[in-house]
Amino acid sequence: MSEDAARDILRMKFRKPDLDRIHHLSTLAKRGALSSDDRLELDGLLKLGSLLTEMHSRARVVLKRPVKPRRKSA
Repeated sequence: MSEDAARDILRMKFRKPDLDRIHHLSTLAKRGALSSDDRLELDGLLKLGSLLTEMHSRARVVLKRPVKPRRKSA
């Protein structure tokens, strides 16, 4: 992964309305009031959040590694 791609990935995040929706669905889940459609939506959002967390982690590793000098082409 290039450093530019890593920076782009680190800019990816849930928007406020998405976070509000996750919070709302999580509250319903705690109350035992989720519909089956809501459960599917929440599961998908949580899986997406996990994937995003993993991508952020990998991007940070890329940005922390030492920069290798480029070889001059002949």
